[in-house]
Amino acid sequence: MTEWQQRVYAIAGIQQAAACVYQLAYQGKIIPQDAATPLINSVLAIDAESVEDIYASEMAEGENRLPLAIGLRIFLEQFAGAPGVKAKQDGPLKHALNILRMEQVLHKNEAAKAELGKGLIQVARQRNDFNMDNYRITESLAGLYSSIISPLAPPIQVPGKPSLLQQPAIQHQIRSLLLAGIRSAVLWRQLGGKKRHFIFNRRSMVDAAKSLLLTTS
Repeated sequence: MTEWQQRVYAIAGIQQAAACVYQLAYQGKIIPQDAATPLINSVLAIDAESVEDIYASEMAEGENRLPLAIGLRIFLEQFAGAPGVKAKQDGPLKHALNILRMEQVLHKNEAAKAELGKGLIQVARQRNDFNMDNYRITESLAGLYSSIISPLAPPIQVPGKPSLLQQPAIQHQIRSLLLAGIRSAVLWRQLGGKKRHFIFNRRSMVDAAKSLLLTTS
């Protein structure tokens, strides 16, 4: 991947996490179901050697698509308009902006970053050593989000259907995906991503997203 492809792929991770959160809050399920898999994998990719490895996810036999294709398409829907046109202010975009805001708060708190790092290593070891099922993994990640991330700033508000948001399983999935979105925001920062890129380098980001999708179309 080129520099801009890597950056826009990290943004796609945020976008895909935000979209999954939105679907869970209003529909109680994620479509397609495997859209969350590369996001959860990214949180536990402790020693990944490349951006692609961070979001690695097994596809069905014969499939040829990027794990974050959904996030890339959402990015293009929101930012591929004419210069000067604002991105669509829909629910998923608001979640994505809140994820970026929360990552900025986490970035300034060294103690929280250290505690989160230790917690993620522990969950990754438990998954590998004890073959934890998906429910236990999301429950553990949700616990880290609630105990470490949420107290740092006003929490991310997730509107939706109360009947769904009251279900523990949905709560765990939403919190684990918010954590995954923050992980992608951390990667965006590590790759040199800046707020000003959305204004001054928008075309480079849009072209990078299109080229990534073309490779698997």
